[in-house]
Amino acid sequence: MTGKWTSILIGALAGTLALLISTVLSDPTNPMGNIASTAICCLGVISAGLVAVWHYASTNGVTIAGGEGAGMGAAAGAVAAILTGLLSYALIAAGILPDPEVVMEEMLRNMPEDQRAMAERFGGIGTGPLGWIINAVIYAVIGAIGGAIGAALFKKGGPDPTPREAGR
Repeated sequence: MTGKWTSILIGALAGTLALLISTVLSDPTNPMGNIASTAICCLGVISAGLVAVWHYASTNGVTIAGGEGAGMGAAAGAVAAILTGLLSYALIAAGILPDPEVVMEEMLRNMPEDQRAMAERFGGIGTGPLGWIINAVIYAVIGAIGGAIGAALFKKGGPDPTPREAGR
């Protein structure tokens, strides 16, 4: 029987791939590119939860409860945030991805004056370790949604497990 953490890691890897694609597509000078990047990011985190639950349910031939799926999705989303942060840092250091400070400066240059002051105040939060923690929490919530959806989608015959049966 495949353990939940194996499935969570597989889901997190799938989500990380989509998150890295959204990072590459992000363009501070193109609002439409940022909309597409944000959509891919959200779908990537949702897919982390979906893939984790799909892998666990199909590998083990079980149906899991929605709450259990949400928990697996939350874990997959949080792990995807951490993996994406680490990989992004390595890709920035290698010069493959742009430096976040340069990206922030470009974004500020293209903003109206009233928005620029607020962005300058809060802009540095998302680029350091605090940003990674914030992303992990946000991604856990979005991943939980994907996991709950996955639990509803990937049923393996028979009646739905009751909460007591799902905990076994």
